[in-house]
Amino acid sequence: MDANSREALDWSRIGWAVAALRRVGAIGEVPLVGPPVVPNRALTTEVAWAMATLPAQPWTAEQLRQILDILRRREPVTSTDAFYTLMAAAMAKRTSEFVTDLDAWQVITGMSIGQLDEMRRMSHQDRHTADLLGRHGPAIGKRVEAMTMSMDDRTSTVEEWFAGQDLDDIG
Repeated sequence: MDANSREALDWSRIGWAVAALRRVGAIGEVPLVGPPVVPNRALTTEVAWAMATLPAQPWTAEQLRQILDILRRREPVTSTDAFYTLMAAAMAKRTSEFVTDLDAWQVITGMSIGQLDEMRRMSHQDRHTADLLGRHGPAIGKRVEAMTMSMDDRTSTVEEWFAGQDLDDIG
């Protein structure tokens, strides 16, 4: 694994770890310190995800603002890039700048169960995320149904949520 791949994995893991701490109300456990290295701008989506989940500080807010400005000019290629971009934008309350066409973002239908579960949670706080999930809900539902043989314990929660929603009224 090269240095960029390792760093991307590090930022991704930071984002997931801090998101988990937020879910259980333990965000105060994250120390308010600067990064040991300056975030690599080549890893925009991973860094955006980490910056959005970390406690708000001047350095995280500035990094997130700059990275979201870069990402706003790009369309995500992978479902993971889309996930990190949308979650960072939603947490920064900038989703409306990214979700301007509900028919776009079809790449979200390839998200993992964990990513869909996070998006589901965010849809309760962010109307644009809810609208986007609603637009692509049928395709996501089919994909989740195909994954029901998965051992991932979040599968049933995500599957039930998409199956039980009036996709015009989520959010």
